[in-house]
Amino acid sequence: MKPKKIAIVVPNPCNPDYRVIRQAETLARQGHEVRIYATRNISTPAYEEFNGVAYLRERWNIVFGFVSWISGAFKQEDSLTGVRRKQQKMLQRAKKSARKAR
Repeated sequence: MKPKKIAIVVPNPCNPDYRVIRQAETLARQGHEVRIYATRNISTPAYEEFNGVAYLRERWNIVFGFVSWISGAFKQEDSLTGVRRKQQKMLQRAKKSARKAR
């Protein structure tokens, strides 16, 4: 089976959310690229990587995201392109801050 890119979105810092962590690590052991997108609080770093799973945390509003999804705002290709760019920038910032923290 060809490895896939898997994104898991949770409305919490995923620290600890053992149900999600076990699922993500199992998928990573099977060879998939797994990222968990979670919320960020004071005690959690913006980017971490454990057991093949990347944790990206950012402050965001789950209600706004859900309403946008329901309203169809993300169904248009132009909107998706902007979202992808924003996610890529978020990943770059998180990796940069992780490098500085080391």
